[in-house]
Amino acid sequence: MDESEVLRRLKALADAPPSDPQTALNRTRAALLADLKPPPSFWSVPTMTRYAALVAVAAVVLLALWLASPFGGGNLAFADVQKKVEQTKSLTITFTQEGSDGKPQTGTAYALSDGRLRMEDADGSYNVIDPRREQSLAVDPAKKKALLIKGYYNRVPTDVYEILRNIRKSEVKKLPGEQLNGQTTEVFLGKASFGEIEQEIKVWVEPKSQLPVRLEVVDKDDAHAGRKMTMDLKFDQPFDKKLFSTEAPAGFTLRTEGVETAPAHRVEDAAGSAPEVKPKVGLGQVKFGMTKEQVIKELGEPDKIDQKGMALDYLSRGYSVLVSPRRGVMMITCYTQATFVVKVADFAGKTKEGIGMGAKSADIVKAYGESDATEKEEQMTRLSYRKLGLEFTLANDKLVEFSLSAVP
Repeated sequence: MDESEVLRRLKALADAPPSDPQTALNRTRAALLADLKPPPSFWSVPTMTRYAALVAVAAVVLLALWLASPFGGGNLAFADVQKKVEQTKSLTITFTQEGSDGKPQTGTAYALSDGRLRMEDADGSYNVIDPRREQSLAVDPAKKKALLIKGYYNRVPTDVYEILRNIRKSEVKKLPGEQLNGQTTEVFLGKASFGEIEQEIKVWVEPKSQLPVRLEVVDKDDAHAGRKMTMDLKFDQPFDKKLFSTEAPAGFTLRTEGVETAPAHRVEDAAGSAPEVKPKVGLGQVKFGMTKEQVIKELGEPDKIDQKGMALDYLSRGYSVLVSPRRGVMMITCYTQATFVVKVADFAGKTKEGIGMGAKSADIVKAYGESDATEKEEQMTRLSYRKLGLEFTLANDKLVEFSLSAVP
């Protein structure tokens, strides 16, 4: 996107209908940053990542069931189940989930005892997570494209075996036994919470092997209440470990996001890692209008510079600076790990009014008054203060990201 296109889209704001200025602002800002934003946030990750999250949540609850106490009825004691699971090396999961259109969506997952996970969708796309290397590879065969994320961070655990070793106790209820695929199974019901989301899971256990054979997860999130995912489980099924490679297939276009480490030669200090937020002015020593070279001189080399050289990402400090070749610094975004699938530091700076990450909407309103516009979407709330060039993003009423823009 060249400078003329940037200016054209900014000018389009002036033509937005007065009845809906915030929508125009949001759309234009999104368009401007389409190729310049830091790595994708958790809220916009592909469906496969959402599947991985639900599978991991199910694993958490399942293992909590094992660790809570001996199963009621006397046949399946925790020590027996734990011993059996610890002897396994892999897990194959076939899952079915209700889509937003009410139609079933299916897929397959493979997990290794060392923590690696592979999720496959029915259309052939797949995602591999390797926690040891902190990498994730998403592959789209239809488009022959692949996305490799370095320094990958997942908000929920995906290592089933590690969860087993560190799980907390959870509520467990024994249900009447059921016939499943022609065999008698013992059935249990448990609950677990991740953040503000509660998950309920039904577990079918095969008495002879003392291993679970099916899980059913019920999503309690207000936005997806009642959505179910059913998972059929098989332990130690043969498959090729090459399935867990994080190398893109030959002939595919590879895009890489994230960084493995911060620049080793960069000197860290309070001014750089926790700068003061100054609406209409800038961030710490960085002022709106500064050139790219001036920003780097003040902050040191960024962790990453986007391909067009306009976005300077200081991921290890929790902020990014958008620099126009002609107008200099135009926007600064400060963020936390809550909104990223790559490892980033939570921004540690604050405004002079004391607003920092974790602040509630009431704190922001107390500091700056009522917002010019408020937008809500599921657990997310955005408060915009156009005259100050500020936009705050809150998740479950906790500040997780905000941006500063140059104000004419």
